[in-house]
Amino acid sequence: MHSAILSKGCSFFQAAFQGSFKETNTGIIEMDDDDSCALDALLMLKCTGNYSVRSVSAGNPTANEDIRALLLVKYHSDVGLLADKYDVPDLRELASLRVKQIAIQYLPAARV
Repeated sequence: MHSAILSKGCSFFQAAFQGSFKETNTGIIEMDDDDSCALDALLMLKCTGNYSVRSVSAGNPTANEDIRALLLVKYHSDVGLLADKYDVPDLRELASLRVKQIAIQYLPAARV
């Protein structure tokens, strides 16, 4: 992905690509320790302004609704953690909103 797209609205990527770091010269940021699904969400958001969930069946297509809801919360929480790590405020806000929406849907008494 082009550095200008990643850098827009993100101080971490701006510094990495414009500072005196090896990434400035190579144009490559190693993110091997990060969750690949959360990284996909980051890239999708930077390209489209949104991100979507591909699948959260945990390898079990018959997982019940409660398990799927918990997996969605984990997914969006992982996305939020990645957004916090790399200082991507729009992704962090969207992930937080999605966790709140799941809580409202599955825990009606928990109006967040």
